[in-house]
Amino acid sequence: MISDRDLREWGLLLLLLLLGILLMFAAGQLAIRLTPAWQVEADMGSNINPDEGYANAEGTLVFEPLDPAIMTQPAWAITPSPTPVLVLGTPTPEMSPTVTVTGTTTPTPTVTGTTTVSPTITRTATSTASPTATSTTSNPPILPTNTPVPPPGTIVIVMDSLPSGPQDFSFLGSLGDFALDDDSNPTLPNTRTFPNLPPGTYTVIEGLQAGWTLAGLSCSDGSPVNLGSRAATIHLASNEIVTCTFINASQGTVTIMKDSLPDDPQNFTFSGSLGAFTLDDDANPNYDNALIFAGLLPGTYTVSEGNLPGWTLTNLTCTDPDGGSSGDLGTRTATIDVDLNETILCIFTNSERGSITILKDSQPDDPQDFTFSGSLNAFTLDDDPGDSTLDHLHTFGGLVPGVYTVRENDPAAAGWYLSGLSCSDGSPGDLGTRTASITLDPGEHVT
Repeated sequence: MISDRDLREWGLLLLLLLLGILLMFAAGQLAIRLTPAWQVEADMGSNINPDEGYANAEGTLVFEPLDPAIMTQPAWAITPSPTPVLVLGTPTPEMSPTVTVTGTTTPTPTVTGTTTVSPTITRTATSTASPTATSTTSNPPILPTNTPVPPPGTIVIVMDSLPSGPQDFSFLGSLGDFALDDDSNPTLPNTRTFPNLPPGTYTVIEGLQAGWTLAGLSCSDGSPVNLGSRAATIHLASNEIVTCTFINASQGTVTIMKDSLPDDPQNFTFSGSLGAFTLDDDANPNYDNALIFAGLLPGTYTVSEGNLPGWTLTNLTCTDPDGGSSGDLGTRTATIDVDLNETILCIFTNSERGSITILKDSQPDDPQDFTFSGSLNAFTLDDDPGDSTLDHLHTFGGLVPGVYTVRENDPAAAGWYLSGLSCSDGSPGDLGTRTASITLDPGEHVT
C-alpha cells in the first residue's frame, strides 16, 4: 500500500522533470533567436547548376529573419590577414559550388509573385550566387618534399715528380689518406680518381717529403691552392670533373771535391753556407775527398777554402747545368746557384808548392863567384869550401807549379866557360844561352 509520503516524493520528482523539460524548450527557443536563421554549406566540387533550383518559381523568395541582428556578417566571412578572403559573387568557370540553405521561420515571409508559403518552411535550394574565392597571402610556397638530388662530381689528383722516379708521396684530407708516385711501376699510380662525390668543398694536402719541394700546385677549375700549406681547396660543383696536379721537384744537390797535387794526406778546411767541414785527397778513410749536400732548396750558397802553407789553390771550377755557379781563386770561394732538381759539382784543386835548388860545381873548386838571374831573382854562388861568405847552392822553396828560368851570367872574362848544365827532373838546359828552363810540378823539388 502506497503511503502519503511516497506519493509526495513521486509528485516532487514529476514536478522537477516537467520543470527541466520546460527549461530545455526555453533554451532552444532562445538559441534559435540568437543565431542566424540560415547556414551555408558549400560543396566546392558540385556540378549542380545554381540557376536550376528556382527555374520554375514565380518571383523571388525573400526570407526575413526574426531579429535584424541575425543579419550580422558571420565570422567566417570576415577577412583576417593573412587568411585568404572569401567573397561571394559571380561564379568562375573553375568553381561553381552548390549552396544549401536551411532555415525555419515562424512569421509569414514576404513573397514576390504568386506563391503560397506555409509559416514553417524547410527548403533546400541551389543559390544563384556562387562565392568567388579571392586569396591574398604572404606565406611562402610549400616546396615538394621529393626535391631531386643534384648529380655528383669527380675529383682527380695527379702527382708529377721531376725527375720521374719511384719516390712515394702521401696525401690526406677530405678524400682520405692515399699515396702516389711517378714511375712506370703499376703497384702505385701517379693518378687517383674519386667519382660520385656530392657537390661541396674538399681539401687535399700533400705530406712533406725529404729531398723534394712542392714546386707547383693547380686545379683545372681554378679552385684555390696554397704552396705554403701544400693544400688544394676544391669547390666541386654538380656534375663537374676537377683535376688538381701536385708538381714535386727534387731539391738541388751540391758536391764539393778536393783534388790535391800530388795526392797527399794533408787536410783542407772549408766554411760557408753549407757549414764547416774537412777534406783530404788520400786513401785514408778518416776524411773523404768529396762531400755531398743533398736536399738543398733553391738559392745561392758559398763555400770557401782556408789558406794552407805549402799548398796553393791552383784551380777552382763549378759544373752547373745552367752555368749559374762560379769560382774565384783570389777569394778562394765558390758561389753556387742552386735550382730545383739541379746537381752541381765544385772542385777545389790544391797544388803542393815545390822547390828549385841551383848548385854550382866549378872544376877545380875555386873561390870564383858566379852570378845568376831569371825567374828566381838574382843570386851569386861559388864553389870554395873554405869560403863561408857564399854557398855553392841556393834553394828556392814554396814555389807554385809552373815554368821557371835560371840563367848563369857569362864568366868568360874571368877565364871560365860553361861545360855542363842538367836538371834532376829532366828539364832542359841550354849551354849556348847558359839557361835552364825548369817545369816545376806540384810538390816537386828540382835541382
